[in-house]
Amino acid sequence: MKKKKTSHQRFKILKSIDRRMLAKHIAKQINLDFKHVESVLSILIDEISKDIKNKGVIKIGNFGEIFMRFLGGRKRFNVATKEFSKSKDSSAIHFFIFKKMSKFIIKHLDLEKTYGKENKEEKVE
Repeated sequence: MKKKKTSHQRFKILKSIDRRMLAKHIAKQINLDFKHVESVLSILIDEISKDIKNKGVIKIGNFGEIFMRFLGGRKRFNVATKEFSKSKDSSAIHFFIFKKMSKFIIKHLDLEKTYGKENKEEKVE
């Protein structure tokens, strides 16, 4: 019989979280309407995006840093025209959380209580 993984072990597998999941978690924690939290979170993320585009990096003391990573275009082969072409350059915004804070969050996080049915698809047996 396989041993069930704890919520801390499952959290290590979850490498990213989208706006809706984060808004749902915040709404549950502070007992507010999900739509309201989602709209405030969207505004916050948009403002952070603008600052990152201007400055490059936002450092938050004892928490982490948010930075933009530029991704070069990829070379691809068009089968119809039999030519090589390059796709557009793009960028991605990354949030790096410091190890001390990450350990603290993982220690105090219960995914089953937070996400319930949504997280059952992401479980690893």
